[in-house]
Amino acid sequence: SELMHKSEIPKFLIAGAEDTLIPIEISRETAKMAGNMTFFEIARIAHMGTFEAKNECQNAITQFAHQYSGNK
Repeated sequence: SELMHKSEIPKFLIAGAEDTLIPIEISRETAKMAGNMTFFEIARIAHMGTFEAKNECQNAITQFAHQYSGNK
């Protein structure tokens, strides 16, 4: 949406490449349109990435949080 695009707040989107509920193409397009968004796509994962690929998601979220908290 326009509001999401205009927002300066950092955003993070995790999407599974095999998601049938929200097709990966929609997630990719959302990430492009959002502005200031980090997009993390996980291969061979469906809609519940945080459960299906817990460690990958945890690492990506931690990196994202460190990027904006000043911790490296």
